[in-house]
Amino acid sequence: MIGLFLAGFACGAPDAGDPVVEAHRGAAANWPENSRTAMLGSIAAGYEGLEFDVVLTADLVPVLSHEPLLNPHTCVTADGEPVSEGLLIQDFTLTELHEQFLCGARPSPDFPDVPVVPETHMTWSELLLALSDPSAEGMEVHVDVKFEPGQTPVAQDFAEAILDSWWITDLANPMFVSANLVEALDAFEAHALSRGEALRTSLIWPRFTPETSSTITGLQHEALKTLGLESLVGLARDAGVEGIAVPYQLIDRSSAWEAWEAGLDVRVWTVNDPELLQEFCDWPIGGVITDRPEEAPCG
Repeated sequence: MIGLFLAGFACGAPDAGDPVVEAHRGAAANWPENSRTAMLGSIAAGYEGLEFDVVLTADLVPVLSHEPLLNPHTCVTADGEPVSEGLLIQDFTLTELHEQFLCGARPSPDFPDVPVVPETHMTWSELLLALSDPSAEGMEVHVDVKFEPGQTPVAQDFAEAILDSWWITDLANPMFVSANLVEALDAFEAHALSRGEALRTSLIWPRFTPETSSTITGLQHEALKTLGLESLVGLARDAGVEGIAVPYQLIDRSSAWEAWEAGLDVRVWTVNDPELLQEFCDWPIGGVITDRPEEAPCG
């Protein structure tokens, strides 16, 4: 699959675009992912775009977390004890979550050199306040909605909690919402329509789940794309969205160009290799998502 991807660089499609460089989970190679420290650090660093993940508590407060579950690898109890496997954030109110757990309290398995910074979960409201600072002017806001049936509240709850706060704050920053389930994106689109508000949505493709191998999933979709049975344009149109976010291993320049010409906002994730970052800066895409935004020569 990697070989097929690299071969795509040799395609003759013309260059286009000036992709936004998004700090993935608040630049997870620099600070604990999705943490308060990461968000404030990314804003202070002046990154062009900020990507982060949101789930809901039992009392429907949006908080930053990559999974609906408390991460047993990086979170601990308030007493410093290991967090049990399988604890769902939706089973705790915000007060309970803050009183009982600290995250970023253990070294990251992906980035062991990142400083350990034990913190409570940052809320969406806190982040909105931070984004109101003049230093965040113009920063693109990418909200990745971690809706998961059976593990989170319903999609409509996500839409109302996130969008209503965003509209009240009335920030001038460009913002869009992504999710790997069309059900979630439909809920956001419907809520925006009911309020007469404009909203950009983006499909994260393919959908990886803990129950399936990411390698097998990637190979299956690469085969379908190669056979002409899947395309970025077709997937986005079927989902009724304006954009699509794709792993860098599953995209080539020709399919990116096709999507660009169709008016799609394509985002490529998660690109950390400096040479690949250099390549993607010249691609016809809307953005490149990286844990190391300071190493991207574009943006």
